[in-house]
Amino acid sequence: MKNLVFAILLLMAGSAFGQETINAGDTEISFAGMFYATHGDIEYTTANVQLRLGKYLTDKLLLGIGPGMTIATIEGEKETTLSAEAYCIYNFSTNKKIIPYAKSSYYQRSFDIAGDRKFTDYGYALVGLGARFFFNDLVAFDTSLSYGFTLLKESHDTMIMVASGLSFIF
Repeated sequence: MKNLVFAILLLMAGSAFGQETINAGDTEISFAGMFYATHGDIEYTTANVQLRLGKYLTDKLLLGIGPGMTIATIEGEKETTLSAEAYCIYNFSTNKKIIPYAKSSYYQRSFDIAGDRKFTDYGYALVGLGARFFFNDLVAFDTSLSYGFTLLKESHDTMIMVASGLSFIF
């Protein structure tokens, strides 16, 4: 109950420090949960929690990184690894009510690289669409849907990723 009250107070306090639009130089911190499934040579489903940090280069262009922890079930075996994402987001609007956006990213599913594999064997290139729904000028619910493919040349794996979380812009 204490956590709920704290969260409500944080949301309310955010409106006192917020602004009406996104500006170049603004920073965004997000806490996201992701679910994705791959299809192809190896089938697996994964849940991921991620902390994202981004910087607006212009009022519409955001570049960021996001380390995370991945819990996967691969061919019946559970696996927990560190993951990361480097992303670029283009906002179609800067009005802080609802902001639809396009996203491209490189997602590294794991840093635990098997003996004969390369770092990029666990990487995916993704493109997607999303939207931020603002509670106030500072806090938004962020959700996106992305589609991607592995960078491993011998593989035909594809990925569908759904991500949702809270974003704080200041």
